[in-house]
Amino acid sequence: MSPSRIGIDLDNTLACLDHLFHAQAVASGWVGLFPVMNKAQVRAAMRAMADGEKLWQQLQADVYGPAMQGALLMEGAREFLLHCRQVGVEVFIVSHKTQYAGTAPTGLRVAAQMWMISQGFFRSDEGGLAILPERVFFESTRLEKLARIASLAVDCFIDDLPEVLGDQNFPVGVQRIWFNPGGLQEEGMAGVKQYDSWYAIQHDMFS
Repeated sequence: MSPSRIGIDLDNTLACLDHLFHAQAVASGWVGLFPVMNKAQVRAAMRAMADGEKLWQQLQADVYGPAMQGALLMEGAREFLLHCRQVGVEVFIVSHKTQYAGTAPTGLRVAAQMWMISQGFFRSDEGGLAILPERVFFESTRLEKLARIASLAVDCFIDDLPEVLGDQNFPVGVQRIWFNPGGLQEEGMAGVKQYDSWYAIQHDMFS
């Protein structure tokens, strides 16, 4: 049975940021141009450095702030969201995102909203994704994010982070869907559906 209300995470689920983490780290001289790294690899490399955790936090502030406009929409995500629009499925976006971080002059939530505008999230014309702005929520903590998911009474929630889906406070009765394009292995994910692409999610959810 297809869902009627779907919740989706934003960063690294709808918005692809891997290339930004590597590019920003290279520009700051923290990692080399090659090999090309994804977010997890950049994080591991930086955390091994002196003051690595502090530098990693600054990199996140840069990527989720000023550099956010360079993010890409995940392959297949636009088709998925357009299909939801066509069949009348309500889509809610719930993101764990503070207002500001580090020394970034750009508010992280504003940066995310501007990116969504540039991608046509809120447009209702042909080709627009027609997501209502009031159905986008930014929460300051993971616990607040989980509480928001529960309050929306969605049928399922799609996230790239196993620590969110596996949290003991994740709302009971909401189907957990792990967007896992890297094919990672994680313990404690029993009952969680896993997919490596948005195409696979769409096929299974609506076929």
